[in-house]
Amino acid sequence: ITVIDLLSEVIRREWRDFNAIQAVRRVPVPKLQLNVPITDKYSASKKVPELQEADQKSNKFTQAQLRLWKNVVSIYESDESRLKATIEPMAFEIDQAAGSLAKAANEQIVTAIEGFTTQAASGTWAEMNSEANFSANNPLRDVVDAVQTIVDNNFRPDTMTVHPRVISDYLSNTYVHAATRPDDSQIAGVFDLPKFPGIKSVVDVGFTNTVATVFDSRTVLLGEGPTVAEQFRDPHRGADGWVIRQWLQPLKTTNDAGRKITGASS
Repeated sequence: ITVIDLLSEVIRREWRDFNAIQAVRRVPVPKLQLNVPITDKYSASKKVPELQEADQKSNKFTQAQLRLWKNVVSIYESDESRLKATIEPMAFEIDQAAGSLAKAANEQIVTAIEGFTTQAASGTWAEMNSEANFSANNPLRDVVDAVQTIVDNNFRPDTMTVHPRVISDYLSNTYVHAATRPDDSQIAGVFDLPKFPGIKSVVDVGFTNTVATVFDSRTVLLGEGPTVAEQFRDPHRGADGWVIRQWLQPLKTTNDAGRKITGASS
């Protein structure tokens, strides 16, 4: 960035907020691998007669495996670019690398979350009836159906992840609000899902703009390993560089703990 190109600040320097990480359980994995035990459920023996032996029960265990992968940003700046610049380009590039790695992690977390079994919505949440005075479809029923399935599987759903378009359709639905213009409209961040105390809504533009995923956030892990930065000098070409490596892995440990509601928006 030379004097000719420079304004008072660098446009597009800031990265957006990445919220998907707030929907998962973060687990430190310093050795890059970790096995997570998963147990099944058994039922109690009911109305056992006198002197009769009850059925013997025992848990069966399986293992989910965290095997962290590596996201990398490699930075390279020539001596000429540093000498001509009115800002320190290497410091700027390192600052940008943090946002780039966060974006990559956000995309990978979204992929893990949206891997649950699908459940079709009753219809798009923004659709109106023929008189255009009331919503045609009820998102509360769709969410309840997903919650019921998850609870029947003995999990506790506490999170719904959505794209801003989907949460806007939810908030403007007349089954959720008496009017199609709600008091507020959240387009990003984390907040309590209206009509569902105990379920938080995590909104991020990285989520698919037609689905809503309801799940138990304790079962979606983000294994976090070390982040390592190395500096190097290339004397033959006259350049400095950095390589920044981040080890992580998002993991959906069981399919029984969530449902992806498809067709919620269009």
